[in-house]
Amino acid sequence: QSTWGLLCDGMSRYAPSLAFPPGFQYVVQDFSREVLRKQPSNIYAFAAAYFLDKIQERAAPRVEPKAEHLSPAELEAVLSDAFVAADEQHNGFLHHSRFAEVLRDVRLELNERQIQRVMAEADENDYGMIEYATSNFIAVAVDVISRLYEQGPAPEVLAAAPVDVLLGRGLHREDFDRLLEDSLFAVDPHNSGVVSRSELRRALAGSAIGLTAAEINVLMYAADETRDGLVVYASYIPKCFDCIRTFTLMEMAEQPVPRDEWRRAILDVFLSNEPEEQSGRMHRTVARNLLMRAGLGLTHMWIYALLAEVDEDDDGTIDFEAFADIASESLAAAYQPQAAVQFAAYVRKYATSDLGEVAIKTQLSILFGGSAEQSRAEVLAKLRGDSELALTAREVNGLMATVSETQDGVAVCDVLLTSGYDVIKTLAFRACAAKRDTPPVRPTARSEAADAIMDSVDASMRAYGSSA
Repeated sequence: QSTWGLLCDGMSRYAPSLAFPPGFQYVVQDFSREVLRKQPSNIYAFAAAYFLDKIQERAAPRVEPKAEHLSPAELEAVLSDAFVAADEQHNGFLHHSRFAEVLRDVRLELNERQIQRVMAEADENDYGMIEYATSNFIAVAVDVISRLYEQGPAPEVLAAAPVDVLLGRGLHREDFDRLLEDSLFAVDPHNSGVVSRSELRRALAGSAIGLTAAEINVLMYAADETRDGLVVYASYIPKCFDCIRTFTLMEMAEQPVPRDEWRRAILDVFLSNEPEEQSGRMHRTVARNLLMRAGLGLTHMWIYALLAEVDEDDDGTIDFEAFADIASESLAAAYQPQAAVQFAAYVRKYATSDLGEVAIKTQLSILFGGSAEQSRAEVLAKLRGDSELALTAREVNGLMATVSETQDGVAVCDVLLTSGYDVIKTLAFRACAAKRDTPPVRPTARSEAADAIMDSVDASMRAYGSSA
């Protein structure tokens, strides 16, 4: 039995309530290694001399480099040794809680936010275990930590970010909590108030918040468990918004994603699922579903708003390359720090604005709330032709993005009825945010047509300028 085990057994026998300070295990492990290496005849005298030397070393001026100056090779060695030492089963896996402890105990001088950033790269399996040995996690962690060490102060504009609205997404805290709760209810049909970690991961992946894989890892790291390994979501939900807000700020301080990278990511989603005829077109509903599952960090409302920018043919298909061009430009601009802070402030200021909620919901219910079956074409015709709603082309496109179809071609309008007004409001916020002191208003068909003409003129002028 190891020296550590003997010491623990002895202490637990005579002082069962004794609590070990953080890191004490590693102090004893280091001491045990020296005992085995030097084989002293008097272990008590050796221990006294050993720990006296350690005290003197700690009191003396430190000459070794700080962890923030470690090279990538040194970081890799430190992390590898620490994970191997913590892996009592020697199988290349660590429990998620032990994983985070290693990052705290190896003297990497990482604060809690930085540990959260590293844990964003750690994928755990359904048993709460994280693989470190055969995965590339250590290499990724070295890269992340190296960048954290080199990272300068965050742009000053981020200091002005509202505390209750997510940057980029423009999602208010109350809406975030509601969407997260809805996703947890979906995996907890008996309303028990608790979920397993595997159920939690499934809920996060299916949330209308549109979490990325890294954000899911961040929220898994934030989940405390009961003795039975369950997560009580009444205490879990309130802290999740702040976790994602902090993570978003750190990512935005590192480097905003450029337009080309957004475009490539969107096209990859579509090209890997393109129909056999490879026409460059895809049904709007299929495109929507793919984007919702892609883990790009887009809320469902944002996806509807982006799909509102492209028209569909009579068969319901859109040009997905044209969509990727438009969406990538919009997303790259939305995640620029200045623009993201301005939009978040706008959402916070006008979150309670009413754009005719009762009237819009009532009319949508009249048009689509009955039991009569309708085709997608009939839904489209009603949206375009209804004088009460007076929808613009963008609003029609956004609302059609919520409509699904059965195998028999019957339109499914459930989301249109429950979220149609929110789609219209989202489009108004996105369109009006540039005018920071003007409340959001719905555009008219005339104003939208004028905007389209001006956009076309601007594009032509840019093309002329680049060719001149």
